[in-house]
Amino acid sequence: MQLVSFRVKNFRSINDSGNIAVSQITAMLGRNESGKTNLLRALQSLNPPGGLKALDKVKNFPKTRRLIECTDQTD
Repeated sequence: MQLVSFRVKNFRSINDSGNIAVSQITAMLGRNESGKTNLLRALQSLNPPGGLKALDKVKNFPKTRRLIECTDQTD
């Protein structure tokens, strides 16, 4: 299976990344603190080295939103 595209929503500093196309060579460019590492962390959370774990609401939900908004139905 090969990753073709992905989209990150409501993860750390990312409200909605929009669809991001991926090819054999993909580069992420951006200013400091723009969310490049958070995109990679979101992808890593899909298949982490130690196996799947629940995401931490306080650490991984966007700081710009209220924690009460973080439910299993939040996308």
